[in-house]
Amino acid sequence: MPKPSLNKRERKSLEWVVRLCYGLPVRDLLPDQQAAQLKKFYEFCTPEVPRRGKFLTAIFRYVAPDRKQPPLLPTIEQLERFQSEEKQMLEEKFQGEEVGREHCTAALGASCNISPGIVSFTSGDPVYTAMTTSAMLLANHWGYVRRCPRWSYKNETCDRVFVLKKSKGMYCSNRCRMRVANRKEDRIPQVRYGVAGPRPKKKGGKNGTKR
Repeated sequence: MPKPSLNKRERKSLEWVVRLCYGLPVRDLLPDQQAAQLKKFYEFCTPEVPRRGKFLTAIFRYVAPDRKQPPLLPTIEQLERFQSEEKQMLEEKFQGEEVGREHCTAALGASCNISPGIVSFTSGDPVYTAMTTSAMLLANHWGYVRRCPRWSYKNETCDRVFVLKKSKGMYCSNRCRMRVANRKEDRIPQVRYGVAGPRPKKKGGKNGTKR
């Protein structure tokens, strides 16, 4: 079954979520990096509402309690909470579990606004809003999120989580793809499995035969 198309905005959002979850803890980032992540978190929670949706488009937005002022920038604690809970949800998905209701809580107690083709939910908690938005993204485009399979080979350590650039692909980089291909064809000695550095050259000619 073909994957649903992933537009530019959805890809950008998925890539940011993956980098945040599998990057450094928010507390360990430099002040300017923390500010940049908070800004992206705010943008993720406050998407623009289109005038008309294609077919019952659901939008989740973080709003201020009085609705007359723009919502406050999320705090470091809220971003840390999202980083922790979102990573847990991703790991559950990798284990084959479905995204449960506990991950889609922004609509609980939130206001619902309906316009042609659009259902907009608003909530005062940015973490719940972000968790629901990401859960919907993962439900629709999980086929684009992969863990590099190189880690499943003995002594190989690359287990990077990434978003596919194309609809087909398995590895996070050409380096990992070639590394596994060389192992499958026995072009890397077992003593060098997982060891960094160039592959040792064979003795003899181009095909390994002595001249």
